[in-house]
Amino acid sequence: MAPNPNSKSPTEDATGDVICIADQFHFSSFYSSTNLAGLEDDDSVSTPTSTTTPHRPSRSDSMSIIGPEEQVNGDARLKPHTIANPDRVKLKFYSNVLGDNSTFIHYGKWDGLDQDQPGAYGRASEAMTDYMYNLSMSLLPHRMDSNDVNYIDLGSGTGASAIHLVQKHSATISKATCLNLCKEQNDMAIDTAAEMDMTDRIDVVEASFEEIPFEENQYDLAFSQDAFIHALTKKKVYAEAYRVTKPGGAFVFCDLMCGDNPDLTVQELAQFAERNRINDWLNPSQVIKTCEEVGFKDVKFINLTTDLRISFQLMLKKVTFVLEHGDSHPNSSRVLLMNYRDSICRRITQIERGVFKWGVIHARKPVFMELTVKTPVPFVKTNHLIIDVNKVSQKVEEGQEANVVVVDILKKMPKEQIDALPSTVELLITMSAGLDHIDLDACKAKGIIVKQSGRDAITNHVIQYTLCFITLGLRDAFNQLGVAFPSKGWNLNWNCEGKSLTSCTIGIVGLGLIAKGLIAEIRKLAPDTRIIYTVPKQRRDFDVESKLKLEYVAELTDLASQCDVLLPLCSLNKSTEHLIDKEILGCLKPEAGIINVSRGKVVDTDALTEALENKSIRYAILDCTYPEPLPADHPLWKKDNCFIFPHYATNTMDVREKLVTDIQPIIEDHYGLGHSDARQKAEEKILRYDLAVAHRLT
Repeated sequence: MAPNPNSKSPTEDATGDVICIADQFHFSSFYSSTNLAGLEDDDSVSTPTSTTTPHRPSRSDSMSIIGPEEQVNGDARLKPHTIANPDRVKLKFYSNVLGDNSTFIHYGKWDGLDQDQPGAYGRASEAMTDYMYNLSMSLLPHRMDSNDVNYIDLGSGTGASAIHLVQKHSATISKATCLNLCKEQNDMAIDTAAEMDMTDRIDVVEASFEEIPFEENQYDLAFSQDAFIHALTKKKVYAEAYRVTKPGGAFVFCDLMCGDNPDLTVQELAQFAERNRINDWLNPSQVIKTCEEVGFKDVKFINLTTDLRISFQLMLKKVTFVLEHGDSHPNSSRVLLMNYRDSICRRITQIERGVFKWGVIHARKPVFMELTVKTPVPFVKTNHLIIDVNKVSQKVEEGQEANVVVVDILKKMPKEQIDALPSTVELLITMSAGLDHIDLDACKAKGIIVKQSGRDAITNHVIQYTLCFITLGLRDAFNQLGVAFPSKGWNLNWNCEGKSLTSCTIGIVGLGLIAKGLIAEIRKLAPDTRIIYTVPKQRRDFDVESKLKLEYVAELTDLASQCDVLLPLCSLNKSTEHLIDKEILGCLKPEAGIINVSRGKVVDTDALTEALENKSIRYAILDCTYPEPLPADHPLWKKDNCFIFPHYATNTMDVREKLVTDIQPIIEDHYGLGHSDARQKAEEKILRYDLAVAHRLT
């Protein structure tokens, strides 16, 4: 990113001499419009200026440097000049002095790299980009295997980093936005993307990262390399990054930061900032605090100043080699190289004295959750990346609207309610087994994902509950509750007509989690029980049929005519409303029964009442009815072959607790926020058990 035009002009160095290159900090900026080992640029334009009045750079001429207009001796300082196309000259400088033919212009990470190999600096810069990307994805574990990661590179320069990452991670990154002020750099990025046939995945935007021209919550990752140093106000930059990052997204950047050596004077640090045109210069602790002030959480600093020292040492080595062994050059080029060498030596000394630090800041954007209902047990949140907006109303006033909304079975969410939700909502969690209280089509249209908490606990409880009803229904056990016992004439030979699990046929409508779990439990008790099921043909599951020994029956009427127990275990929707109607009930055998633990409206109540009155079926066990509850004078209450329970399948404290404790893990999984303490402990327990088993086996 070009230096800010409003920043201060260069000053004198410690010796009182005007610094020939305006002492711009990044040594990658040390280049000239003159011949430097063949570094001529056809677009360069030289304009003499006074040695007493340094040139103030603009966005189009980003650097003041020396030129050859005056004849001087080897130790003289040359007058600063303006070049029209500094970026091309900079890359030529890398190529000729550093031996790199690379468009990477960032500081590098040197782990495992040979500094003496040609192109080492470019490889180190590329390694730094890879290091930061891998760090970013470690913060976003839920996005590692996705194919639609969308990120923005703030102050992207020539676009080399973005192009490299999109090419290397083409299966993961769908779009990279390069935001940069310098037109010449942007043109290079556009040309390179076109050459590599990547224009559909690389967007280059000429704009400032202090005023990002995009809507909020757009990017999984806000990313930047060595670009924020010259921002006028760091807080504004960080706030803009926060605004465009998605909830749960990451903010990762490397930058030069003020040193925190207590032996340094305020005057010395201020002089360095002024000489290098640095505004709002913050040390790592201040950067962390500022990021937290704009809303980021888990803000951490990784100190990589050692890698920066290596970069300068390599630069010094290369420049010294050219001075000592290179071909003869015009006097201006030699003087320029000597000035570079002196400046780099000062940088290395400043690193050792702790004048500045260089490293990576990484942070996460929190997720805002709204509980719209009272939970059956208190909700205890242990993840600080999840913020309950009910408890921080001031955040809502500041525009931090909910990203997650939590409801229960009693909270109806029709289309009007869904449409009225803030645009920031992308996850709806319901504390219920069913979803019929939520307009799923409206959620899909608005891009809202619906999840159910307590799902495993609910499934297990319904399975256990239903299995009891099947056994008791087959034995006609409920009708025996009125038998006088003991009574005269009763003995152990007394019995009633009933069937065992093994000798009956069970007919199931649907093949969801509860149905499959129930079938698996029946197989444990009665492996030879005949179980038939029906679903729409396109949803038939041959693998499950083979695994659980199921028989598929295409027509519901055929299934009803064959079974001893009819179990509707389907969800309630428009296609299943009154699915068990008069026709289906009429197909049941007189000794058959029906058990409904799904939703009351799946069964036609009037048709069921008629069937029980006519004794055309043996019994009905209902954990749910329609309407619910039935009116006090409804005839089903008086039927001796109808057994009604108060929607009781999941009414245990275990389920109530899981409905609430599952909320946080669902949010964590969706946004990749890590796991809560409870889940970590559970996973560690399982891992320890598995390791113990493996140890015993080996």
